[in-house]
Amino acid sequence: MPLRLQTIDAHAAGAPLRLVVGGLPTPGGRTLQDKRRWLERRCDLLRRALVGEPRGHADMTAALLTEAAAPGVAAGVIFMHAGGFGGFCGHGIISVSTIALERGRVTLPAGADALTFETLAGPVRVRATRSDGQGGRVALVAYRAAPAWVAAAGVPVTVQGRAARADVAWASGYYAIADAELLGLPLGPEALPELRRAGLQALREIDAQRVVPPAADGAAPSLEGVVFTTASDREGADLRGVTIYADGSVDRSPSGSGTTAALAVLDAMGLAPADRPLVHESAWGTRFAARVTERVRDGGREAIVAEVEGSAWITGEHSFVLDESDPLRAGF
Repeated sequence: MPLRLQTIDAHAAGAPLRLVVGGLPTPGGRTLQDKRRWLERRCDLLRRALVGEPRGHADMTAALLTEAAAPGVAAGVIFMHAGGFGGFCGHGIISVSTIALERGRVTLPAGADALTFETLAGPVRVRATRSDGQGGRVALVAYRAAPAWVAAAGVPVTVQGRAARADVAWASGYYAIADAELLGLPLGPEALPELRRAGLQALREIDAQRVVPPAADGAAPSLEGVVFTTASDREGADLRGVTIYADGSVDRSPSGSGTTAALAVLDAMGLAPADRPLVHESAWGTRFAARVTERVRDGGREAIVAEVEGSAWITGEHSFVLDESDPLRAGF
């Protein structure tokens, strides 16, 4: 019999998320890291089948809910993308929360509007707002991001013959924030192929300068992505931005982590809004909002804690077939 995988799909501000709800084996292991390693060893073909073509595409993100491994946690979440099993995804946690709450896969404690998910990047507190205050659709999700801070300022970068300086911030990964206008890059949907090429070029150039510390395992330092930004000309928005990741994928949303990184840079420059959230819009005009909720020290550095807010919508329910005779069963 062909293998069947069931998913509920959603998008947060345009970025897709495919939540696996059936067909994937229950991962073994005590901790979330153990479960991730189990999936890597035994289910990588299923990951590739779900996020790759012909069932998905290069910019697809998927996720799996797992049994909670710590008290007070609603569930564990393991994210998947074209490059493997990921640690955290900002737009993904907004979509996962929306799907899980609307379809009863997790429940809020009585009288509460917040719950906690465990991710490979650590626990994430999520606050949900219903459209009617109770049983309606989940209208807004706000999550508390991990501490973010500026790692390097004024890093030179040249893209397609145009020079600028980028600021590198940590926001559950290192992100470079670069001025799209100085680099001559349009930030519209029609420019995605150009932005993808420019983003990969910028990432290679900044990585070569070794401006971020090596990973804990001694691996060469690398950026998670680059966020090309410019001032927004639309009412109610501060920035327009497009995030390009190191695997070449393009975030259709304003990017939760990219928004947090941009807020950290603007805050360090004294340019972040003091009395309201920073509103960051995508190439399609969809928006996330982020505000500084706390100032902390993280590893000896001055850091901010941001709350990022956005909306997600369920787009479909799918039963994918993986037939042994299909030469593209594992995707591409």
